[in-house]
Amino acid sequence: MEVVAAVAVGCVQPRRGGGTRPPPATPQPPAQREAGQLLPAPAEREDAGARAGRPGEQVGQLLEAGADEARHAEHLSPGHAQADAAQAPGQLADGIAGLGADYWVGNLHKWVCAPKASAVLYVAPPWRERLRPLVASHGLRAGYQPAFDWTGTRDPTPLLSVPAALDFFDGIGWAAVRSHNNDLARAGAELVAGQIGTSAPDLGGLAAARRLVRLPAALAEQEARTLEFRLLREHAVVVPVTSHGGWRWLRVSAQLYNTLADYERLAVALR
Repeated sequence: MEVVAAVAVGCVQPRRGGGTRPPPATPQPPAQREAGQLLPAPAEREDAGARAGRPGEQVGQLLEAGADEARHAEHLSPGHAQADAAQAPGQLADGIAGLGADYWVGNLHKWVCAPKASAVLYVAPPWRERLRPLVASHGLRAGYQPAFDWTGTRDPTPLLSVPAALDFFDGIGWAAVRSHNNDLARAGAELVAGQIGTSAPDLGGLAAARRLVRLPAALAEQEARTLEFRLLREHAVVVPVTSHGGWRWLRVSAQLYNTLADYERLAVALR
């Protein structure tokens, strides 16, 4: 039997109160960036092309096939489709079962607000006995779920914190959370765009809790990274500067802890 190795994000396991307990995923270290001007003079700006990544990830846009980013499929091998649902948990209502994917991976440290290194790996039943983690541990030969249960010396603490995060949002109501975040992201993007004299594209139904704000002029790659760094260090604002259609954009988002004052602070920092 051919066995496919996978980065150890684990398997979906039972959690208290029904549902699932998601497995850990390896966090990525932040890139080092240099300090510089917030926005360089217009004559010094140039477009550096798109950053590496998926289109939906860059522009904060839900992709086709039911307006669900989770349906951006990549083929692992002929007949196998993987759904890269990094931003889906907590932001989209669609469930895994209706997607028809063989493999589905989603982060829980983003919109579910669980600790980093927590994520979900779902594998369709026909393929579970073919998938094993790259790190072999005591449960490797005991089947799909035991093989991913505790790989090597991985710390399970982030996983153990996930039920508390889910319970918190359950208590508010996921529909109310999504509605609040979507409305605030739209209002925040419009506020920033209005104050810096640009635009926030209307994505219609292809947007959730993230929006784009066009920057006043193009930025080179290093200038974009510098802008991100300065906004964080000097103004306590975390916002990615991304590239789409030959231009640089701010990708703003919203969560329950945000208010319009946060977007006002961003706008002031950019003026």
